[in-house]
Amino acid sequence: MTLIQPRDASEREQQDLQSRLDTSEAIVVSLKQQVSQLASDIASHSRQLQEFRADLNEANNRADTAEESQRNLQMESSALLSEWEEVRPKLVELSDKNAED
Repeated sequence: MTLIQPRDASEREQQDLQSRLDTSEAIVVSLKQQVSQLASDIASHSRQLQEFRADLNEANNRADTAEESQRNLQMESSALLSEWEEVRPKLVELSDKNAED
């Protein structure tokens, strides 16, 4: 009877260790799946970030172009106003002359 008790204890210990091993293996499998999913998520987010950066660069380029166009239009408007101020007295003079004739 004394030999049976250590043997039973050894079998229980072996079962306990096997159970722990099975649990640990299941945890490792689960963690590997989580790591794989996280790696996929990171790759997806990286692609989204690259697309966002490209969109941002395009928007910045459009803004720069719009600012340049606005400056050009303002300069053209100023030039036209200056020309108008030069021509206006002549037009008034010609209108007055035509009114006299």
